[in-house]
Amino acid sequence: MKINISKAIKQFFPNPSLDLVYFEAIANALDANASEINLIITIQSFEEAKSLKVEIADNGHGFTNRGFDKFCELLETDSPDNKGLGRLVFLNYFKKAFYDTLSDDSKRTFTLDNKFDRDFEKKTSLNSNGTKLLLENYKLESIKTYDYIRAETLAKSIELHFLPRLYIINKNGNEVNISIDVRTEIPNPDKNFHSDKKIISSKKLPKLKSKIFKIEQTDLYADFELLYKVEQDFENSNLTIALNADNRTIPISDIISKENIPQGYNCIFLIQSDYFKGKVGNSRQRLELEKNQFNALKYSVIEEIKIILEQEIPSIVERNKNQKAFLDKKYPHLEGYFNENIAGLVDKNKLLEKAQESFFKDQKETLEATYLTDTLYKKSLEVSSRVLTEYILYRNLIIQKLKSTNHNNSESEIHEMIVPIRETFRSKEYFTNLYRNNAWLLDDKFMSYNTILSDQELSKLIDELALEEEISQDKTTRPDISIIFNGNPAEQRVDLVIVELKKRKAGLHENEKVIGQIQRRARRLLQYFPNRIQRMWFYGIVDIDEDFELYLDSNDYTEIYSVGKAFYKTQSIVYKVKDKKIECPIGITVLSFDAFLDDAEKRNETFLSILKESIKVNSNNDLNN
Repeated sequence: MKINISKAIKQFFPNPSLDLVYFEAIANALDANASEINLIITIQSFEEAKSLKVEIADNGHGFTNRGFDKFCELLETDSPDNKGLGRLVFLNYFKKAFYDTLSDDSKRTFTLDNKFDRDFEKKTSLNSNGTKLLLENYKLESIKTYDYIRAETLAKSIELHFLPRLYIINKNGNEVNISIDVRTEIPNPDKNFHSDKKIISSKKLPKLKSKIFKIEQTDLYADFELLYKVEQDFENSNLTIALNADNRTIPISDIISKENIPQGYNCIFLIQSDYFKGKVGNSRQRLELEKNQFNALKYSVIEEIKIILEQEIPSIVERNKNQKAFLDKKYPHLEGYFNENIAGLVDKNKLLEKAQESFFKDQKETLEATYLTDTLYKKSLEVSSRVLTEYILYRNLIIQKLKSTNHNNSESEIHEMIVPIRETFRSKEYFTNLYRNNAWLLDDKFMSYNTILSDQELSKLIDELALEEEISQDKTTRPDISIIFNGNPAEQRVDLVIVELKKRKAGLHENEKVIGQIQRRARRLLQYFPNRIQRMWFYGIVDIDEDFELYLDSNDYTEIYSVGKAFYKTQSIVYKVKDKKIECPIGITVLSFDAFLDDAEKRNETFLSILKESIKVNSNNDLNN
């Protein structure tokens, strides 16, 4: 074999497993038309991996001269079902593979190793046609799992792997028996590992039903057959989905998760088609299809399996409906994008990912359109509603996160959730910061800002007002949140909102500080009123307990309408301009955290209800059309 075998192993079998050794040896025996195949696994104990020996004997036609010539050249085969590579997997786990074979035209013994180059001896220990393969000198330090050397587990995996092929053999009136004989000196009862023997017979296969289906995609033109079994089995609850390609069974693990099948059922689904011929990878572990072809196959298979499961397990119907309803409620901006034919079976994250992909595709289509047809115009309106709904859902998460805060959360933590501390937000970067700046919590009209300063020195706020003066005196005082508005850029005057916060359950003394802070900010800023600042609003957000409410009542604050506690007062502020004292009224609103968040939540709920109903109506109209 004139090839670097060690490199070939890594190239063609990048993800090998020990059971591939058994699969390959048994497949070779079946290719030789064997009717009796004996697999003998010998090991001292699971821990003594180096003692592992594997023997596979069959009564097939043996190595003919032509067969041996092909064996000596990788990739040489007589059938598209064969790859001419399988024997390499033996050398991935064992240093040597000893062959003893007898056929009608030859007899030979030889050793396959990394230095193999067609050498053999013309002798055999066999009395009739067949092949005996002995694998020794296990190369690895350990065996990954007991499943690779436990007779019961191997019998199940080998039967499944060759199930379609054994069915064909049985259908043709032939019979094959495969025995798995495990021999160990030191058993492990805790792992159900002991000397044991199991037999697989083509005459005793599980009964599978059959269903033919097609896939609506131009390049997937062939018929597909789904062989399946769904039976109640509380001891062997399991789900198997696999493809039958090139006489091998290739498990597919990412179609339906086992958790989505009710407990107490053993389900087998095998998909076969002439379309799969020659499309199996060299290691026979995966099907080689284009991504769009595989996705078309995958979702068609899921839909067919869902129909079968709903017939065989009626209770699954209601559960799948509930899953679809949950997704629509949790992600209303994606309602109509969730494939109801597969909801409840596919992993929720994958279903969500698929819906988001479809949504993004529609967004891209409308954004890149140079001309809006009536259909595209309607779609653009719907896409806009969904984008807005996605944003409203984000806002709801922020509200719930703030509602979950308590006295253990610091003022800075709460501040950070509303507007990140020590940052400046400008209107020209509005969309960049849309999911970071949550000034809408106070009122949605505050999202029409020019600039927002978060926990910045008052000197920076004055600097933002474009005033030329000495401002060093303001470098030690920082309003929590300052919002500047300028509805008419032609005018030099602006509107200003100042917000002061305190942590939850801060107590009367700390809450009183909010009023003092607002008064000091107002006194400083009134110096620029009305020439540079035309209007100002001041907000304090605190936990209003009984003591602080009495304080507000004692200072002539009036309770105003709100979902929670809210108070307002017109406060006279005295400030100096060129040694002249001036008195000016300002409005101060004090909100409880409950009022602050509940008001925002009510506004959010109103938006969300309108958008949800709009999306639902559009989705239903699309279905009816």
